[in-house]
Amino acid sequence: YNQAVAVSNVFCTSPSHTLLLSADLLQRMFGDKLKDELLKNRVVSFLAQHKPFDSFNPEQLEAIASIGEVVDVIPGQEVLREGVCLALCFFGEGVEAQIMDDKPESAGFINTKKMSGVVGHALGGDRIVAAVSGVMPWKLRANISNDMQARIMVWGSSLDSLLAFSMLRRDNSLLADGESVEAQTPDRSDARRSPSMKIAVLNDDKVGALR
Repeated sequence: YNQAVAVSNVFCTSPSHTLLLSADLLQRMFGDKLKDELLKNRVVSFLAQHKPFDSFNPEQLEAIASIGEVVDVIPGQEVLREGVCLALCFFGEGVEAQIMDDKPESAGFINTKKMSGVVGHALGGDRIVAAVSGVMPWKLRANISNDMQARIMVWGSSLDSLLAFSMLRRDNSLLADGESVEAQTPDRSDARRSPSMKIAVLNDDKVGALR
């Protein structure tokens, strides 16, 4: 969100529908919270593209986005952060991020990445997916290869606790719903749950909200 940017060019590769909202309309809708809302929704949309966050509901993703720390990556300056579990670039281009971890168990993971805020690149997600008994934090080093500022969001050890709770609530809710459906449905060996039923069950899971 930058009032100095007056023009944005969008190119489509296939037929599409676009909804345009003016800055004045958004300002009336959200008031002083407009920047926070835009930031939250951008981060949530990027998180949903990465595992294991692609299986979380919107409320859980918003909760995760709310505990992240925004870090500015300024040309000519190096960013160093201890105790990081995940880093995500949401604005800018050419961020060179590195996980400074020489532990033997870190072999096989992605430790360096050139990150783009247009795509929403993340670093550390593969470690979260592979973690068995909690995510081990690491040290992040980041800089930018051009003369334009970028922004990343980083999460510390609090992400590990929230992830564990979110996954538990999600799995328990789905299990409970599945048992309820099974108890009320006659035994049909050839019966298969349709995709719409599965989606309905997921959308009805309101107990996972973690604001």
